[in-house]
Amino acid sequence: MCACCVATRSGELALVLHEGRKRQVRYMTAAVGHPVVRLIRVRVGSLRLDGLAAGQYRLLQPSDIQTVAAGDLDGPEDLADSDEEE
Repeated sequence: MCACCVATRSGELALVLHEGRKRQVRYMTAAVGHPVVRLIRVRVGSLRLDGLAAGQYRLLQPSDIQTVAAGDLDGPEDLADSDEEE
C-alpha cells in the first residue's frame, strides 16, 4: 500500500491510496486521534466520480475503458492542486 495525504485549511484530509482495504482510512485516522466524521470517494483510479450521488452509477465510456486498460492512473502528485475537497 502506498499513501499520500494533504491537509486542507478546513481540517479536511485528502488521501490517495493505491491499494485500499476495508475501513483502512477510518483505522488510519483513528490511530492518530482523528476519527472520520465524513468519508467521500471522489475517484477510482483516473475515473472521477463528479456528479454522481450516493448509490448512483454511470456506464463507462469507451475512453474510460481504454484509460483503465492502459493503466493510466493518476498518482499522488496531482492531489495538491486538485479540487477533491468534496
